[in-house]
Amino acid sequence: MNKFEVIDAEAPAILQIFEDWSDSVLWTSGKYGFRNPRGEELSLSPELIEKLVAIADENFSRYDLEYPPDSLPNAPDFQQRLWNLAREVRDQVDPEWVVTCTDPEDEKIKFVRPTWDSRPALIWESDIEI
Repeated sequence: MNKFEVIDAEAPAILQIFEDWSDSVLWTSGKYGFRNPRGEELSLSPELIEKLVAIADENFSRYDLEYPPDSLPNAPDFQQRLWNLAREVRDQVDPEWVVTCTDPEDEKIKFVRPTWDSRPALIWESDIEI
């Protein structure tokens, strides 16, 4: 069970994994509000936390703070690696979390399935209220 304050008990607990110009790729919304949780708060393994920190650091290191349009592009495999990490997160978080990430195949935000589930991911509908 998580330790987050409930902001909207009627909303689903959303855990979004995406590139951002911050020290994390993890963001919550919905039931627990919009926040940037630490991996420890989600009971992620130290190994997975280390991988998430590394990919966030990689992403942030290419950002030009002085003039953002001069930021460097992602490595060609960045989104695939982020997707793979999202599947590992899905394996480790409490089942109540709805985990989403951008699918590297078609660049649509999708629900992330556990690593053991080979079915195609479902597209996240942008009109879902969270």
